[in-house]
Amino acid sequence: MSQYSELEKKAGRIIVGRLPADDLPADFARELSRGGMGGITLFRENCTGVDQLSALIADIYKESHFNPVVTVDQEGGAVQRFVRATGSIPSAMAFAACPDRALVRSVMEKACRQMKLLGINLLLAPVLDVLTNPLNPIVSTRSYGSMPRMVERSSREMIDIIEASGLIPVGKHFPGHGATREDSHHTLAVSDVSTDRLLQVDLAPFKALVSKLPAILTGHIWVKCVDDEPLPASLSPRIVNGILKDYLGFSGLVITDDLTMKGLTESSSIEDAAVQAVLAGNHLLLICTGLEPCALARQALVKAVQDGEMEEALLDQAIEKLEAVLPERPQISDLAHGDKKIFALLNTLTKEVGEESHRVGKITASFLKGSASIEEGSSWFVVAPDHSRYGLNLASHLKKYADARYGDTAPVFEEVRYDMSSEFEENKKLVEGLRGKNCIFLTFRCLINKSQMQLGQMLADECAGKIAVCTDTPFDYNGLPDWPCVIATLDPSDRAIEALADALIDGSIDQKASAYYSRLQEGVSSINIDRVMQ
Repeated sequence: MSQYSELEKKAGRIIVGRLPADDLPADFARELSRGGMGGITLFRENCTGVDQLSALIADIYKESHFNPVVTVDQEGGAVQRFVRATGSIPSAMAFAACPDRALVRSVMEKACRQMKLLGINLLLAPVLDVLTNPLNPIVSTRSYGSMPRMVERSSREMIDIIEASGLIPVGKHFPGHGATREDSHHTLAVSDVSTDRLLQVDLAPFKALVSKLPAILTGHIWVKCVDDEPLPASLSPRIVNGILKDYLGFSGLVITDDLTMKGLTESSSIEDAAVQAVLAGNHLLLICTGLEPCALARQALVKAVQDGEMEEALLDQAIEKLEAVLPERPQISDLAHGDKKIFALLNTLTKEVGEESHRVGKITASFLKGSASIEEGSSWFVVAPDHSRYGLNLASHLKKYADARYGDTAPVFEEVRYDMSSEFEENKKLVEGLRGKNCIFLTFRCLINKSQMQLGQMLADECAGKIAVCTDTPFDYNGLPDWPCVIATLDPSDRAIEALADALIDGSIDQKASAYYSRLQEGVSSINIDRVMQ
């Protein structure tokens, strides 16, 4: 087996790949050991439990030629990869809204300790996007708020928590994904804010925290006031070298978002994207697919240097930035792999994180409008979206808590699932079966889903008892004008949905977190509200 040249290893050092399953395949191990790749980003499919995950991460360290980057999107709420190993943690929005600051900080501190014990060294959080567009399809409850100060305050807390655990925090998605209408996983996101708005809103949290952050991730967002032609910020020299480094004075590690997201691949090959990303000023390239794109990117970087398109010094500078922030390579025995004491600590932390996250969920679930109680002996239909990613199993959780509280006289809950893309006739048929019944209607980003809004209105017209639950973005409230009672969870995770069920049954749900929603509304421009209500 031939070895890579020093130049090839330099290119490989700044590439972080993705594994296809829950083990380390031989071809990935070979690339890591030869220096063809500098690390791994872990995803949900890479985790089946704490024993397996700790062994996998230990293997990554063991096989790697370099001190590897081992990173994960463990934001909480809608985006968390290790639920099956470490439990579920609150969303960014729930973190910001929770009135019990000591409790919510405790959850996140313990969650970060879990990551550190497992061997994660670089955490792709916090999200610094200011959520000014209620129709945003991807940021939503991943954001701490709709005003720069809200985002800055909570992000500052999270940066301190992450760093105190020994992890590297990564602020994202520069220069701000909160004003877009597009999901950059599927197409190039477009920010059409003015220059003043960019400076005063989107960039404000980054500017305030630039001296605290050791690393920042660039997004696949076309900022029209900066680049005349469609160009992702991640590939834009004006944005990365110009705004981030020269204007804001950032001197840390710059990381791209996944270079295989469609927001980038619609207009660039992986080869071109890798070279453009480094030329624009990025230091670390996330390539979250298989080995082949990583190899193509590495080869393209080598060729660019050999052809004189790019100076080798850029690779040297990128590696220097990376090495400056990475913590020391742990000994394999320091990881949970085979260490009973660490396993015991992880299990204790997982139990405590679960209990405290449940309490956060009960506190942050809040009435945005009206109030309601579920009476002993009553009957309810729970109408929930059939979502491919989130279970939203409110009915089963309600039954569990009701049975425990009331026994034989417990309220009865029957689940009804609806297709989020159903046509009018399907919705009409569903509603006919619920006419005059008590109904709990769950939404998931209904403002960008006309079928949900239509179904919600039809149910509001025909049902008796009515409770609407916004399971993700609380801005769904604006699409539920005729529901007398609207609840927001600020988090679509199963832990949050279970906590809501507990709060509904024991009657503890109130309006403690509703003031947070009022502040969210203040940060949304009148233009966007008009678009919502059309």
